[in-house]
Amino acid sequence: MVVVDPYLSDTAAKAQEWVKIRPGTDGALALAMAHVIIRDNLYDQEFVDNWTAGFQEYSDYVADKTPQWAEGITSVPAATIERIASSAPTSHRIAIGDGSGTPTSRVQSTNPEGVG
Repeated sequence: MVVVDPYLSDTAAKAQEWVKIRPGTDGALALAMAHVIIRDNLYDQEFVDNWTAGFQEYSDYVADKTPQWAEGITSVPAATIERIASSAPTSHRIAIGDGSGTPTSRVQSTNPEGVG
């Protein structure tokens, strides 16, 4: 488990790797990770083609958001960003949270089966 956190939290202490990041710079890290994932074609092209809008614009936006760019903002080494971004799409399990302990979004359905 990799935990990205500005301080050594209880969760970070239990992780296989703690990546210390400058507070408030996680957005730059996410952009750099997206850059690597798109650059290296580590995403599901069929899913993107069928279920997303604006991917090309997003791809264009992150084109210059390199790990080297993010290193200067986040203090996370570019090599670490490359490694984490390259391994995330192929991980069998991945969870991304904001650390607040509360959901950042909620999906509700009027369908009794819970779909749609």
